Amino acid sequence: PTTDYSLSLQGEYQKENAGIVVCGAEALGISDEHIKSGLLNTKWIARFEYLRDNLILDGGHNPDGIRALIKSLKALNKPVHFVVAMMQDKDTEDVCQQIKAFAKSVTVTEVNMPRCEKAEKLAKMIQCDTTSYARVEEPEKFRKFHSVLESLFPLVHQHLEKVEIDGNL
Repeated sequence: PTTDYSLSLQGEYQKENAGIVVCGAEALGISDEHIKSGLLNTKWIARFEYLRDNLILDGGHNPDGIRALIKSLKALNKPVHFVVAMMQDKDTEDVCQQIKAFAKSVTVTEVNMPRCEKAEKLAKMIQCDTTSYARVEEPEKFRKFHSVLESLFPLVHQHLEKVEIDGNL
């Protein structure tokens, strides 16, 4: 028998992940009721997480993760502005090229921590206007995305339909 499941998580890649989970859970003999409950109540912070109806947070930080993210963003069929910070030990070149090819516009930023890639370097890789650069001096403020966006990116609310905040977790 086939069971229909609903998923609380957003993003096309989450459907694939959920399919794997369901197969494993069924193989372990977990009841449909428990599987349904788990899928409906699952929260995954910073994975295609809607902070507002036009603001998505995703911690994708490698080429495969960005590919999956962009696939999900394409399904929205709306222009997307990326706000990007990355760590130096990630494949920043590949990730930046994918973002550059897809995004309507990009703002690069950095967090004041030793592993963080410099925003100027990300801007060169993405070839975005360096006026889009913003530095977050205190990492704890970076976690307060609404206030950061309000202070650094005032045009977000006025001119763009979707904003994607991406970076390393």
